[in-house]
Amino acid sequence: MHVRALLATTSSMVAELPEDPGAPLRAWVALGSPCTSVFVPVFPPEHVPAALAEPATWHRFATLRDRVEAEPGALTGVRAVLGPVETDLWEEADAAAADASDREAFAARAWDAVDTALRRLGV
Repeated sequence: MHVRALLATTSSMVAELPEDPGAPLRAWVALGSPCTSVFVPVFPPEHVPAALAEPATWHRFATLRDRVEAEPGALTGVRAVLGPVETDLWEEADAAAADASDREAFAARAWDAVDTALRRLGV
């Protein structure tokens, strides 16, 4: 939920509950308001980027949300940077889901891509 100057979602998560008990658990997590964040695919409990648990990471997404709150036109530019990162991560996560040996490396790559995007946005 996002009601400017009144309410803002602090985080979101979508979880896939596979029917096959041998399939990996998968979730997509967004730190902060979904419109100013990236749904990062993760493979819990083992393969989650460590940066997602760091307060500084949450602060970066809060700063981005605050910028969009102050400058509503900024959302278009934010999504232009974050949208392609999210799309690429989701495609890479599909490959990692099929290859158990790649899940740990994917967790590191996923955060690197998000970090680069946040730096491009100045947060």
